[in-house]
Amino acid sequence: MLATHRRLEELVGGAPLAIMVLDNDSNVVMWNLAAEEMFQWTAGEVLGRPVPTVPPEERVAYDDLRERERRGESIRAVSSRRVRKDGVVLDVQISTAPLRDREGSVVGVIGMVTDVSEQRRLEAQLRMAQKMEAVGLLAGGVAHDFNNLLTAIKGFASLLEMTIPPADESHEFVEEIGKAADRAAGLTAQLLAFSRRQILRPERIDLNTRVRDLQRMLALLVSEGGELVLDLDPSLGLVHADPGQVEQVILNLAVNARDAIASRTNGRITIATSNATLRDEFTGWRVAPAPGEYVRLDVRDNGVGMDAATQARIFDPFFTTKAAGQGTGLGLATVYGIAKQSRGYVWVESVPGEGSTFTIYLPRATALAPTEDEATSSPAGGDVVLLVEDEDGVRRVARRVLELQGYRVLEATGGAQALELARSNPAIGLLVTDVMMPGFLGPALAESVREIVPGLPVLYMSGHADEVARGGLTDPAIHFLAKPFTPSQLAEKVREVLDASRR
Repeated sequence: MLATHRRLEELVGGAPLAIMVLDNDSNVVMWNLAAEEMFQWTAGEVLGRPVPTVPPEERVAYDDLRERERRGESIRAVSSRRVRKDGVVLDVQISTAPLRDREGSVVGVIGMVTDVSEQRRLEAQLRMAQKMEAVGLLAGGVAHDFNNLLTAIKGFASLLEMTIPPADESHEFVEEIGKAADRAAGLTAQLLAFSRRQILRPERIDLNTRVRDLQRMLALLVSEGGELVLDLDPSLGLVHADPGQVEQVILNLAVNARDAIASRTNGRITIATSNATLRDEFTGWRVAPAPGEYVRLDVRDNGVGMDAATQARIFDPFFTTKAAGQGTGLGLATVYGIAKQSRGYVWVESVPGEGSTFTIYLPRATALAPTEDEATSSPAGGDVVLLVEDEDGVRRVARRVLELQGYRVLEATGGAQALELARSNPAIGLLVTDVMMPGFLGPALAESVREIVPGLPVLYMSGHADEVARGGLTDPAIHFLAKPFTPSQLAEKVREVLDASRR
């Protein structure tokens, strides 16, 4: 019997799972090597003492569990949390069995503990990715349809404004329609940025220069009782990113920080830049960042800070801690979307009452981006434009704008009709086409039309950029006009494409 007992102790001591034996008073009787490795307390530190791994928030659940064990219950795979010696809280699964004496009375319990922290982290990462993807698909689809409507609204409002004398009272009404459409367009732009379906035109940019260009605006943001501090690394590397999107990230984070310090005296916001190298040590992140060289942007505030529950939801779309009517809940979701679409990462650290730090990592630029010569503008002179758009309102606005500029416009509602027009009109000088249309994508249509009219220049339009990326249109050399656009923007872009084709 003694030999059997020693053999059992050897098996428990060498088991790969953390195993511990407790008496009925919850004092540790046995603590194997795996338990030492998991919890960082040695057997000598815990034997004969109450088990030290129960965090305060789990005490009630632990006491209930121990009461069940004393009654002789076996516990199977209960999820809980336990704390290590260094204070790190682990997600664990616990299974226990009662220990009985010869009379059958419960004298203790043997427990096996599995660390499932990494599994829980991966599960949370998967849930977040699925949630972001689902909401992103919805947001991108809504923004696409809404941008078509806004293109018609903005376009017809601009055309109407041209016909009304400036002194007429209705001129002001039309202006207000345009302003409301612009605000709506800003909201859809945020939705597209969050959903990562916004077309990006990356170029080599200096993050320090972008921050300095925004300095006056940022200072105005925090001027009421706050201080803005810039801590910019003079040796900062360049990043390959969309300049407008980078500026949006900076402004969104600054606005968020401004709100955090609004109720504080001596509020301070610090915007810092630095070079950074990411390796495999960032295991606590929701995603494992790709190793490499990055440029880091920090926006720090000494405001109210956030608790862990708020931090867990801070990048969720439409989540906000602000009062009703004071925010859309899309600011930080937009930052998240832009960072991800730019192949970067975003991270937040915050302590309630002490402030927050939002950190953006963007890949450092390694190669020179191609440059283009400036176009030499020439007046419109009767060029034939093939306009392909399945949305009636957008097509009517675009046709009217182009005709006012002196172009002859052939309009088609889809790919099949566009090909017929191309075959019967070989003098076409430009194809203007929507990217996503029923049955015929813009890039495929352009390829087919170019078989009829070789070398034909193409201008793509879209209110949704996911299909643009899939269609290979992320090359900055490809001409693209994002919806919603104004009549003047369409006219200028068409002129630019035609001038470029003649160089």
